Amino acid sequence: MPKDAIRDLFDSVSPDASIVLNTEKEIRNMIERKNDNRRIPLKAAVIALAACLILTGTALALNASGILERLFPNGNISKQAKDSIVINAAQATKNGITLNLDEYLIDQNTMHLGWTVSSERDRDVFYTTSYELNYTNPADELLAENSIGGHYGSTSSIDVGNDMMVHLSKDAPIYSGFTDYGYNGGLTSPIQAKVIVQAYETDYEIAEIVQVMDLYEPGSEIVKNLEKEKKVAVDALHRSTISGYSAFIEARGKRLKEGMDIDEASELALVESGVFRKVAVLEVNVTIQPGQTPVSRYSLSEPLVFELPGKTVVLKTLAIDSASTIIEYDVITDANASSILKDGLYYILFDQNGIPLTGDCSIGMEGGEKEPLSSGKRAWNIVHSGNPIPEDVNAITFVPKGTLERMEMEASNDYFIRIKENTDINTCFTVHLTE
Repeated sequence: MPKDAIRDLFDSVSPDASIVLNTEKEIRNMIERKNDNRRIPLKAAVIALAACLILTGTALALNASGILERLFPNGNISKQAKDSIVINAAQATKNGITLNLDEYLIDQNTMHLGWTVSSERDRDVFYTTSYELNYTNPADELLAENSIGGHYGSTSSIDVGNDMMVHLSKDAPIYSGFTDYGYNGGLTSPIQAKVIVQAYETDYEIAEIVQVMDLYEPGSEIVKNLEKEKKVAVDALHRSTISGYSAFIEARGKRLKEGMDIDEASELALVESGVFRKVAVLEVNVTIQPGQTPVSRYSLSEPLVFELPGKTVVLKTLAIDSASTIIEYDVITDANASSILKDGLYYILFDQNGIPLTGDCSIGMEGGEKEPLSSGKRAWNIVHSGNPIPEDVNAITFVPKGTLERMEMEASNDYFIRIKENTDINTCFTVHLTE
């Protein structure tokens, strides 16, 4: 993804420019090294990871399983969401380590899992996290494959996958994680969801590092010195990895040559590198019934067409559920735009009082050009997805992002309001939400 595209994506989803600047390097490195054991194509992982890192900041990683707190950051949790969430669904304990599936929530378009790992061991523990989702109906599995990696995305806390490890100690014995999945439609059969934690100990000395992403760089001075001195580095958010260690790379390479799956090879390499020894494997399983899915609070009954200066917008989907918002529209224009991200063919959302919704509801965006129309015009398909729109919102105004530049260190909502103030009202359109 081009650098400008990433920055423009941040403009539409990020809370503060300072966080954007500090996390862009992390996102870029994760994009390059992402090897997702949940078979999420890279494009969706990129969007999801950007939203995860930038919208949450640093507090999320330490207390990530609060589904309702993530979906309703302003504290106005809907009754529908409260009634739908399932608490403490499963637990597994082994050798002083506990994995608790704290909660899950499903609606018409999304599924959310949150879990916590805790340790009562005397020695420090490092663990990896992965998960599996299995669908009993092949049609649902196909729906998931076409949704994840398409427009609807998948988000996980940063401790999931990517050879990332979490460090638990006497001072910090608990850590929470999560995953969120989006679907282009409702599921018809149960989902078998599994979370797997593999825990390790090490005789290596624990060191501190500012930027955990530096540990992914094979051959760097930081990595070479840590490995030579037999140290494992941990950042302030209790994250670690030895992906850049030569012993790990060599051990994993041998297993890959044998034809082993990369995720299994990586787990074995943690031990075969000589750095770690395994102390426990924990799994929790839960069956999530689609019958628990509440009816959408609002769903567009049919497409709406808006004729605007220089373009036509066809609003195809506007669905507000207990745990998600999905918006899809086509923009038809004569503009010779090289990119929807660069030239601002997408929209920022505001409520009836002019308060921005895009940032506060963590609403991200993905889009692409469709096949050229017979009229010679160009058509772009754009999808927004994110947290549920608050219950007190009775109208949504769509304001074109345009080409207004974001000022350095400008907060998202300030930027969005400035866009609205500098936009011709005739280029906007409003949808009134009705029961």
